[in-house]
Amino acid sequence: MANTNIKAGMFYGVVGHGTDGYFLMSNGDGSMTWGQASTGPSVTSVTYPGDDTAADPAGGQTVVLTGTGFATSGMTVTIGGTAAPSVAHTSNTQLTITTPAKAAGDYDIVVTNGVTGASGTFVNGISYNGVPTWTTAAGSLGTFESSTTISTITLQATEPDGGTITFNITNGALPTGLSLSGANINGTTTAETSTTLYSFTIEAIDDENQSTPRNFSITVNAAFVNTENFDIVTYTGNGSTQSITSLDFQPDLVLTKSRSFAEKMNVFDSVRGATKRIYTAGTHAEAIQADSLTSFNSNGWSIGAWTDSNTNNATFVSYAFKGGGIPTLNNNTQGTIASTVSANPNAGFSIVKYTGNGGTTQSVGHGLSSAPELVIFKRTNAVANWFVFEKSGASTRRFEGLNTTNASTSDTFFTPSSSTITWTGTTADFNGNTNEYIMYCFHSVDGYQKVGSYVGNGSSGGQTITGLGFNPRFLLVKNATASASWRITDSVRGNNIYLYPNSTNADDSNSGYTSLITDGFRLNGLDSNTSDTFIYLAIA
Repeated sequence: MANTNIKAGMFYGVVGHGTDGYFLMSNGDGSMTWGQASTGPSVTSVTYPGDDTAADPAGGQTVVLTGTGFATSGMTVTIGGTAAPSVAHTSNTQLTITTPAKAAGDYDIVVTNGVTGASGTFVNGISYNGVPTWTTAAGSLGTFESSTTISTITLQATEPDGGTITFNITNGALPTGLSLSGANINGTTTAETSTTLYSFTIEAIDDENQSTPRNFSITVNAAFVNTENFDIVTYTGNGSTQSITSLDFQPDLVLTKSRSFAEKMNVFDSVRGATKRIYTAGTHAEAIQADSLTSFNSNGWSIGAWTDSNTNNATFVSYAFKGGGIPTLNNNTQGTIASTVSANPNAGFSIVKYTGNGGTTQSVGHGLSSAPELVIFKRTNAVANWFVFEKSGASTRRFEGLNTTNASTSDTFFTPSSSTITWTGTTADFNGNTNEYIMYCFHSVDGYQKVGSYVGNGSSGGQTITGLGFNPRFLLVKNATASASWRITDSVRGNNIYLYPNSTNADDSNSGYTSLITDGFRLNGLDSNTSDTFIYLAIA
């Protein structure tokens, strides 16, 4: 048989004898050249972004195809019949593509050499699966107090195939003391010196290691410090001007009483404004005393030469309470009557000012988070008694008033709720048209403040009242059953020393009075009348 090898010169433009496996290719000018036989491109594996094991149905992800026969140019890729938006040649064994959008499922990858037309199919070579979808809304997961065990926060996310979702913090950190376990955030916050916002990112991760991040935050309030909300100050008058600067807060209510001479207790608050005094021991209307308390300062207050609070060489005691700062007019509209409120909900204390409208059954917002248990109340624009309402139990007691020794009576006018105080009827004492009123509201706060009552035992040895949950520094007590003075004991002046809000008397000491003790107070014989009920306000 004749030799059939193709020789150079047998065809126009052909040079050499060729090599096994090569073939002749025609050129555009009619000539022919040797070319290598091609089996077409093929894909052997897919690399998803990061540690994912499936592609996102939304598309737009960068995926690497590994295989053979990838030409430098002209390569196209389809996934389940849909063209990849971009195809980049990395090497003869790698292409980098952008995935098209596809529904969840497995799809063939077809790679085609656009020059030769050769193609290869990787059957079910790529999987699409939906990324996790968050159910838990982004943003704040809550605000919590310092040193508090929080209620469990459960994160929620889903994915289309119902697979398992895990959660991982990828940026930022939870508050100290809290941790993420599974889908739950639990723990006990630590004491913060200032209110702190913690921001962090959590990824929801599915079975295919696909993840969806979401940004969250948790706020931890500054630790509640008793002396940053209430304090007791004793000082000596100088007959001129002076500033009290020993507080760790700016006060909103200051009660000052002379200790060494007879004078009424005077009352100033930031809601009515500096220099506007009222007295506890009298029915006096509010009046401006220019040289009295002249300003509320960041660490106390300033006073002028007024003899009631600054007689030269006389001694005084002041009780300072932190509210919510100087308020804007009518900043509370929770009741039927707008009120001007300075509130410190964490301390269970607020100051409320309002103008009556003469209507029947009207309500006033108080700014606290719980119903007040003790409300000390006065009309300020005319001569009028003080009133005190106490409801630490099922019934309400009304005292008329702080300026008298009167026993309490049952009350139907006063109804407190978590947001308002409702007055029933049209009495001018509480809601006379255009009458102006001030209220000082208190409710119990664990570890800090307690409104309560006890029953005397009549023993000459007295009795001990415990269970407050704190060591009291201030104690206000009143016999609710019989006529008796209001009396104040405090830890700065010392045990067995009384001051009387309803009287001008100076310090009154007697070994049979009251001692402040751990978790409560002891009645040392004189104040334990048999079967009489006493109410009290104790503050740590």
